[in-house]
Amino acid sequence: MQENHSIEASTSFSEASTEPNTRERILRSAIAVVRAQGIAGATTRAIATEAGVAEGSIYRHFEDKIDVVQTAVREYLVPSYIQMMHALPDAAGTNTPKAHLSDVLRKTIAYYRDLVPLLAALYSENELRERFKRETHAGNRGPHRASEAVAAYIAREISLGRLSAAIDPQGAAQMLLGACFQQVFFEPVVGSERLQLSERALIAKIVQNVTRGSE
Repeated sequence: MQENHSIEASTSFSEASTEPNTRERILRSAIAVVRAQGIAGATTRAIATEAGVAEGSIYRHFEDKIDVVQTAVREYLVPSYIQMMHALPDAAGTNTPKAHLSDVLRKTIAYYRDLVPLLAALYSENELRERFKRETHAGNRGPHRASEAVAAYIAREISLGRLSAAIDPQGAAQMLLGACFQQVFFEPVVGSERLQLSERALIAKIVQNVTRGSE
């Protein structure tokens, strides 16, 4: 549900003189509040309090709470993760496939833990979902890009003889990242203590399935 944003801006001189920093603090704070209180608790007031700014200053940069969350996903969470993924194929031939893939899965699970609650807000209404989808398509962004990067890395390791030629790169990539998403999704549903595998055990086992006999 979008919030009424008829709040009068009451930005202090100190905030106005550091606009870029204020905007970044708001985005970081939105992520922190959603992580701690869920999307229902991520009101503009809570975000402003976390950021240490006046609530009205949020509307100098964003239309509403949903715009804050959407921007945090697009500009703060996604780019850093995708930058890591873009660099992954060029890492082929260095270290070991087991080490690289284990690192990717650890970071993917951490990324999904931040991303999933934020996406809940964006998918809460049809209009918001379609708005986010349009912007994602326009920028050729989305979770499939991470899968493409992992598949490209696996394909290069296969060409170097460091992974089995029997592996299907895209299938393996989606299996690896899909297992990460499932782990994060199940944790709040059933409790991490009831899952068959801990995060560490899950990563070890699925990476072993991909690298078995190759190292």
